[in-house]
Amino acid sequence: MRNGDDGPHIFPIPLLSVLGDVIMHNLKAPQISTTAIAALTIGVGAMGLARTDLRLYDRTPWAGQYQRAVENKFTENLPLRSRAIHVWNAFGYGILGQTGTQVVSGKDGWLFTAEEFVLPEAFDFEAELLEVSYHLNQYDIRLIPVIVPDKSRIYSDKLDHDRMIGLEARYAALQAILRRHGLTAIDLRAVLIAGRESGETFMITDTHWSPHGARLSAQEIARKLEMTGRVVFETTTSTSKPFEGDLLTLIDTGPFRSMTGPTIERIRPSVTVSTAGASAMFGNAEVPVALVGTSFSARQEFNFPGFLRQELGLDLISYAEEGNGPFSPMRRFLDTLVTAETFPEVVIWEIPERYINMEDMT
Repeated sequence: MRNGDDGPHIFPIPLLSVLGDVIMHNLKAPQISTTAIAALTIGVGAMGLARTDLRLYDRTPWAGQYQRAVENKFTENLPLRSRAIHVWNAFGYGILGQTGTQVVSGKDGWLFTAEEFVLPEAFDFEAELLEVSYHLNQYDIRLIPVIVPDKSRIYSDKLDHDRMIGLEARYAALQAILRRHGLTAIDLRAVLIAGRESGETFMITDTHWSPHGARLSAQEIARKLEMTGRVVFETTTSTSKPFEGDLLTLIDTGPFRSMTGPTIERIRPSVTVSTAGASAMFGNAEVPVALVGTSFSARQEFNFPGFLRQELGLDLISYAEEGNGPFSPMRRFLDTLVTAETFPEVVIWEIPERYINMEDMT
């Protein structure tokens, strides 16, 4: 044990370098045993503990913040920190099946965001929905809310345990709210479940739908809207390439991934263009459709706006944003209407189910 931050290390740096060489040497072997990963984990943990001063003079073990403070200091003191974290995560995922607090591990390598298993912060969704609808009505714009069902709902058979009853009832309750207020209710749940017969409708290691799921959703939306489009769009799908799902970043096993997982999947991205060319497509400033939403719509890999264009036969402008949820982008879109000279006929509002608290509807 060292006394303070400037004390001597029990494990000298040269020994840590040797440990790093041992790790990398084992990576070149055809496979690494669970015993080897466990030994590395114990060794790295012992080094981190030896470098951590457990005497927190401003806290006691009985204080609520003591454990968290020690954990933070322990993490900071891990030798070869980034490599050690990879070892730690590889041990947790590959041997113990642990994924941390932000990811839920399912069967057959399927991963789910923990957000789908807890209620989000309280928010009056119904009031927000009615306010948005009211504002759009002032401009004679039709609102089409599209609730994207949870991945864990579509792939419930990949879960190791059931979700709480309140979460399971949420999607049907949301559809009932839309119908009660005279809004078009588009049931993507049935479409995405049935679509599994011809391909995965969600990515295995990501929170979002797959390009296949995005295309099926666009087809169902177009079928429900019954809008007559005249622009012909064509979609080109490229060869598959590696796809690192957003949930993998929360289980960073680094160079151990090939042995312990999670496995990087592959994706076939698509691009949709007008067969008439860009000049003809954008020649008319009055674009009939606006798309507002989240990363389900904003991420290029899934090509949701492109599939919508093709299925509708209409151009659209996307106001979708990554990392801001479904409500902030809609408020910013409504602000643009104040100074706009032309308005869309329809606004498609893509809203992931997991952002809505069931308690808001009781």
